[in-house]
Amino acid sequence: MDKISIFKSNSDKFYIFLKKHKTIVEANLKKNFISIKSEEEPFLTLDKKNINNNELEQIETFIWMIKYGFNKVRGGKYMNNNLSLKEFEEIRILIKSNLKLINTYVINTDWESDLNKCIETEKKRHINTTCFMCCKKGHFAIDCKEDDSINIINVKKKHKIHKIHKIHK
Repeated sequence: MDKISIFKSNSDKFYIFLKKHKTIVEANLKKNFISIKSEEEPFLTLDKKNINNNELEQIETFIWMIKYGFNKVRGGKYMNNNLSLKEFEEIRILIKSNLKLINTYVINTDWESDLNKCIETEKKRHINTTCFMCCKKGHFAIDCKEDDSINIINVKKKHKIHKIHKIHK
């Protein structure tokens, strides 16, 4: 099993990753002008036989998110600066399904309230945005809930008309 590594940035944000990805994470942080302040120790031990590396990284990320704030920790598949509403809801479901394990490392029982605050902040950020999928205001395409089948939209670009197929889930 790989060892989990955690970088703490100068802005006191944490980045959790598998040690084998260290050079990639360092390069991405540097590319985004983020300085590494220190390297922290993970909470999880590697003696979890029934957990694979990706699950280990994900659970470690959730522990740090609960402990230090959902907007101050990135790891696993949650590496974007701003997490989407769908990602926040996914985090809620995954934390609840792993609560027994996570509770052995975390003492913050009010984590769901903190998560709800992050969701409300994200909703406020969406107020003036327009979805590229349904062209409605108030959400990004990743959070689109439209249920249409396929629409064809004509987009004029440099005097040519391109057809874009819009596929909804």
